[in-house]
Amino acid sequence: MSKIVQAVNAMILHPEKITEVTDFADWGWLLFLYDGKHKWAMKETDGDYSLLYFKTECCVGELADSEVFGAEPSVSYSSGELGTKEARTSLRELYLLLKEKLLGIDKVLEDIIREDGPF
Repeated sequence: MSKIVQAVNAMILHPEKITEVTDFADWGWLLFLYDGKHKWAMKETDGDYSLLYFKTECCVGELADSEVFGAEPSVSYSSGELGTKEARTSLRELYLLLKEKLLGIDKVLEDIIREDGPF
């Protein structure tokens, strides 16, 4: 298993460390901060999931500027390039987690689970 898939799986296991999820709608990216220090962006295009890591001092909000986003140094990964079923599944799960956080659905689901208890 590649290190990026391991890192994505760690993010999925620790969703509480994912903050500042921002919709960069101009380009279709979801920007987020992991563990208070790692800046990422993620996008889904026709079933392919792309993940960018930014090595930058600017904040997530500043990355949501098209001039800054395109100019910052980054490393990209995609489910298509990684080519394994596990990579696609993990990237898809992370993307869905980000969408839930963006819309606040994660809190709604936690409230429902807490109120109704596990089945």
